[in-house]
Amino acid sequence: MGVGEMSPAIQDYVKAIYFLTASAEAVSTNVLARRLGTSQPAVSKMLKLLARRGWVSHNPYRGASLTETGTAAALEVIRHHRLLECYLSEHL
Repeated sequence: MGVGEMSPAIQDYVKAIYFLTASAEAVSTNVLARRLGTSQPAVSKMLKLLARRGWVSHNPYRGASLTETGTAAALEVIRHHRLLECYLSEHL
């Protein structure tokens, strides 16, 4: 699934999990909710969706981390966002 096929919310989640797991093995729903400015139940619901798609390994009460597929998706999102930033900064 390419970046264009991901909803903006999914892009935000995989990107946030990628950056937050740089300093920890897994990210709690509480930390993710604060980072994304949303509620813990909304985070739990999205983590279940991402786990069904195979992008996240989620253990309730222990946190979530990206799978290899999820890491690849997060890196693709980050790459596309940076390309857009470069384009906009050069042409505006």
